[in-house]
Amino acid sequence: MAQVPKEHVRRRIVAAAAHLFAARGYAATTVASVAARAGTSTGNVYKYFAGKEALFDAVLPEAFARDVRRLTHARIVALGSARDVRELPRDARYHVVAGELLERCLAERERVVILLARAEGTRFARFAEDFGRALVSWALGYARRAWPEVPRSPALGFALSAVYRGYLRSLAEALMSLPSRPRAQAAIELLTTHHQGGLAQLFASLARGPAPRELAP
Repeated sequence: MAQVPKEHVRRRIVAAAAHLFAARGYAATTVASVAARAGTSTGNVYKYFAGKEALFDAVLPEAFARDVRRLTHARIVALGSARDVRELPRDARYHVVAGELLERCLAERERVVILLARAEGTRFARFAEDFGRALVSWALGYARRAWPEVPRSPALGFALSAVYRGYLRSLAEALMSLPSRPRAQAAIELLTTHHQGGLAQLFASLARGPAPRELAP
C-alpha cells in the first residue's frame, strides 16, 4: 500500500528548510541537511518535494514577498505629510499597518531573513536591492508631501540608498541574531525609531537650505 503523505511531516520538512535557508543560504543547504534537521530520511523528503527548488518555493512563496512590499509601501503612504510619527494618534492607519508589518516580520522571521540577506542563488537574489530602490522612491514621495521644499538631487538619492541598505541589513541581523521575540521586537523598534529620526533630520536640514560654509583659516 502506498504511503499517504502526512501534512505534519510536510510542515516539519518546510520548517527545517526555512531554518537552514535562513541560517546558511540556499546554496549551502542540501536536501540531506533538511532531512536530518526534520528528523526524517532524504528519500522521504523527495516523497513530498521534487527537490531543493521546490522546497524553497514552499518556504518562500511569491505572495509573501509581495506582502512585504505592499505593507511597507502602505506604511509610508499612511504617514501622509506628518513630519513626526509621534504626532499621529494611536489609532492612525500608520500604526495599524506598522503593527501588522512588524507582526509578519516576527512571526515569519526566517522568510524575511532570506529575502533581505540569504536569497543568493534564488529567484529573490535581487529582492533586497530592488526593495531598497523602491524604498528610496517611496521616501522621496513622502518628502514631497511633508517637506515640499526639499531639493531633489543625485546626491540625495545616493544618500538614501546607503541609508536603506544599512537599515535593511540591520533588520535582517536583528531577526537572525536575536531568537527571543521580545528582544527582536525591541531591537527592530529601536532601529526603526533611529532610522525615522535620521530621515526627518535629513529632510528638515535640506528644507532649511545649505548651511553657511566657514571660512578657511
